[in-house]
Amino acid sequence: MGALRDRRGGFLAGFLALRWLLVQGTNDTVGRLVLEHGPEGRVEMSESVARGALEQEVADYPGVRRARARLTESGEAPHLRLALLLEEDADVTRVWERVRSEAVANLGEALDLERIPTVIRMSVAAPARTPRRSLA
Repeated sequence: MGALRDRRGGFLAGFLALRWLLVQGTNDTVGRLVLEHGPEGRVEMSESVARGALEQEVADYPGVRRARARLTESGEAPHLRLALLLEEDADVTRVWERVRSEAVANLGEALDLERIPTVIRMSVAAPARTPRRSLA
């Protein structure tokens, strides 16, 4: 009876490990965004084009060191996940307001969507170990 339990436990552990490995390989990023579709066909855009434009726009905001975006869910109704790395002295509220009112609005306009569900994650960069020198 003990050997049977050991086999079942080993099988269960192996199954769970395999499932974990399979989940690690999944990616919920949308490959293509649908801009228009009708009886004559569809007009699509690569997700990387939209993502790249958004990342560049946000990275140019004062106080933003890096922006990484992902468009997920579906090509017709995408969701946005945006991760920002901010400078230590960034105006977090101002960055958040600009992302919401400008960058996400611009993306929605480009994709002809009234609403894009968005999650914004902001992290603040660690302070520099050596203070910056100024030329005085």
